[in-house]
Amino acid sequence: MKKASGFKILEYLTREGRNPFREWLDALDLKTKARVQARILRFEDGNLGDFKRLANVEILEGRLDFGRVIESISGWNRAE
Repeated sequence: MKKASGFKILEYLTREGRNPFREWLDALDLKTKARVQARILRFEDGNLGDFKRLANVEILEGRLDFGRVIESISGWNRAE
């Protein structure tokens, strides 16, 4: 869902009202949490950087490079 200058960020809520993304984000150390939040702000401004489109829907996964491990906004993925 595109805004004029970027993207509208939506967070998934379970039927019970839980927000798995926020739970994951709150569990991160402050430095990593700040990097993720800055990345989300860049998405909102239209700066996609390193991302992957998920399936054929309007869902994008932003990725942050931490060297041998790539941090994705949806969780940890081992770099190949």
